[in-house]
Amino acid sequence: CFGIPSGNTVWSYADSDKPISSVVQSGNGEEVIGGDEQGRVIRLGSRTGKTLLTVQGHPSRVTAIGPAPDGRTIAYGHADGTLCCRDPCGSEVWTAPGNGDAVRALAYAGDGDQLFVVSENSLPALRDAGTGAIVRTYTGFSGHPACHALSAENHRAAIGSDDRILRFWDWQEKYPTTEISFYNRLPTCCALT
Repeated sequence: CFGIPSGNTVWSYADSDKPISSVVQSGNGEEVIGGDEQGRVIRLGSRTGKTLLTVQGHPSRVTAIGPAPDGRTIAYGHADGTLCCRDPCGSEVWTAPGNGDAVRALAYAGDGDQLFVVSENSLPALRDAGTGAIVRTYTGFSGHPACHALSAENHRAAIGSDDRILRFWDWQEKYPTTEISFYNRLPTCCALT
């Protein structure tokens, strides 16, 4: 963890023999939540780096993490496509088996009742945050995700793929609302405001 604006190291995490593969800060800023190569999710105090809880979940690398806006659950995706949702104490809320497509990004929708998920070779999907059931899949996407940005507050998604097109979705719409072609360039980063 680095201080801003100094860039000095505030604390570092070294309690694992496997590297952290995904990290996110909790909505209230009090915790850093990391996932490692062994499928563990580790909650750390953001000021001290002290381990608050380690949960051994599904035994595949954690590739995406998203805390619910109200802090009542944490969803995380794995390299084999499995999605898990746990409460803050580490108890399982639900698990959705994977299909082999790595989860690349996930975010809760505004009030936390839905979860938008981007996977490696699958169509983006909106899931019920309470059960993990698929509510909607989004069409108009092809290729592998090269970049993605999710805005839970505005219910929007941007996904660029190796077909050299950046697509934008309103989470309530099945089809992209806008597409931008990069012709001979691969979109490698994107952001939403």
